[in-house]
Amino acid sequence: MTNQNLSKILHVACLGIPVLALVWLAGAWPARLGFFSDDWMVLLHPNVGSITAFADIFTLVSTRPTSAPFIWLAQLLADWSPVRAQILNVVMLGITGLAVGRLTQATLASSRVSHASAMIGLSVSATSFILFPASVGIFAWSTGMLVAIPAVPLFCFGMVLLLSANLTRSRMLGGAALLTLSHLAYEALYFQEFAILAIAYALGRKDIGRKLWILLATIFLINVGCIAYNRLAPGIIHKSFYADWWNLFFGGHLRLAEIYRNATRENASWLGVSLATLLASSLLFARTTIGIVRIMTFYVVVSGAIAAAGILYAFAGYGLAAEGPMARTSLVLTIYAGIGMGILSALAWQALAVRPVSAIAGIASIAAIIIGIGISSSHRIDEWARAWQFEMTRLSQIPEEIVSLQGNDRAFIAISDTKWQFVAPASAPWEISGAAAWALYNRTGDRKAMADVWNMRSPSFRWYAAFPGWFSRWNGSRFEQGPCGSDAAVYGRSASQTLLWKPGNPKLEDAGASWESNCKID
Repeated sequence: MTNQNLSKILHVACLGIPVLALVWLAGAWPARLGFFSDDWMVLLHPNVGSITAFADIFTLVSTRPTSAPFIWLAQLLADWSPVRAQILNVVMLGITGLAVGRLTQATLASSRVSHASAMIGLSVSATSFILFPASVGIFAWSTGMLVAIPAVPLFCFGMVLLLSANLTRSRMLGGAALLTLSHLAYEALYFQEFAILAIAYALGRKDIGRKLWILLATIFLINVGCIAYNRLAPGIIHKSFYADWWNLFFGGHLRLAEIYRNATRENASWLGVSLATLLASSLLFARTTIGIVRIMTFYVVVSGAIAAAGILYAFAGYGLAAEGPMARTSLVLTIYAGIGMGILSALAWQALAVRPVSAIAGIASIAAIIIGIGISSSHRIDEWARAWQFEMTRLSQIPEEIVSLQGNDRAFIAISDTKWQFVAPASAPWEISGAAAWALYNRTGDRKAMADVWNMRSPSFRWYAAFPGWFSRWNGSRFEQGPCGSDAAVYGRSASQTLLWKPGNPKLEDAGASWESNCKID
C-alpha cells in the first residue's frame, strides 16, 4: 500500500471519529429535546421565510448583523418544529467541532509534528469540542447555536487563512473579512486572534517579520471597530457595563473546578485523575517535540485567553457557567479545551516512538477524558430532555377557551411552583408568550399569536409567568412583576382583565380586582 493511500485512509479515519462521536451523543437528541429560553421568540416568527421576518430579525440583532441571515434561515428550516430545530442544532455542533479541529491542525502546521500527527490533533480536537459538557448547553439551546454559528466557524477559518505559511495579501484580506463577520455575529471571541497566534508561535512558528506586525495591527483595528459598532449602532442587543464585574469574574473563576466538577459529576474524580496524568506526561513527551518551555508557554497563553474572555463576559454581567443556556459563557473555554486536547494528542502521537511510556500515558489519559466527558454530556442531555417533557406536558394543559380569548385586551399569567436550576421552563414574557403561541399553533395551525411579540416598534406581551423568586401583582388595571426584594417592576402591561392559568386546571381563573403572589406561588 502506497503512502498516498495510507494518507487517504488516515484522513477518512480521523474525520470519521468526530462524526461517530456526534452520532453516539446526539443520535436520539432531536426527538427528545425542543425549544428552550429565547428560542420561544427567536425561532417562532409568524411569517417565517418572509421579507418581513428578515426585517424584524435584523432590527432585533442589528448590533450582531452577521447573525441575521443565519437566524432567518434557521426559522425557515425549523418552521415551528422543535424536532427540525434540534436537527439543525446537531448538524451545527458537528460543523463547529470540525472548524475547531481544522484550526487546531493549522496551529500545528508550522511545528515539528508530522502531517499524520496533525490529523490526529484535528480529530481529537473536534471530538473533544463535540463531547464537552458545556457544548450541550450551547447547542441544545437553538439561540445559543445561532450565536456560536456563525461566530466560531468564521473565526476558525479566518485564523486558518492568517496562519498560512505563505500569507499572501488575498489570504490576509480573506481572513480579516471572516474575522470581522465573526465578531459581528457574537462578542465572545474579541481579541482571541492574538492568543491563537501566540499558540502557533509557542508550538514552533518562526516567520516573524514585517507581515506579522501588519497582521497584528489589522487584527487590533478589526476588534476595536467591531466593539465600537456594537456599542454605537442602533439596536436592542448592546453589551452593558456591570459595575461589580471583578467580583463576578473572580468569584466564577475561583469556582472553576467546582463548576466543571458539577457538570461532570458522574465521573468528576476519574476525569480529574486523567487530566492530572495528561498534564504531567505532557511535560515529558513534549521534550522530544516542542520542548518544555514551549509547552509551558502554551499553557500560560491558553489560561490567559480564557481569563480574558471571562473578563469580557463579566463586563456584561455574565458569570461563568457550564450547564443550561448560561453555558454560553464557557464557549471560549470549550474551544480551547478542544484545541488543547488536539495539540497534546498530536504531540503524544509524534513522541510515541521516542518516549513510549509518557506518550502512551498521555494517549490513554486523552482517551479516558473523551469517554468521561461524553458520558457526562449524555447525562446533561437527559436533563434537557426531562425539562422539555415537563414543558410539553404543561403546554398541553392550556385550556381550550384561551383560543377565543387571545384577541382581547387581557393578560394571561401562567403559574408554576417548579424550581429548576439549569434548564427552566418558559418564564420570561417573551418565552412564555412564545410557548403559549406554539401550544395554540399545535391546536389551530394559527401563528398570529406571535405577531405582537415581534412588533419591533412596540412589542406587546400578553403572557407572563409567576414563578418563585419574583413578585407578580395585579391591581385591576395593570399587571407588574419583578425580582423579590425590590418593589421596582421589570415587566408589566395594562389590561382590561387578568386571567390565571395553573397547569392541571382545565379552566382559567379570573384574578378579580386584585391579585399578588408576594414572591410565593399561590
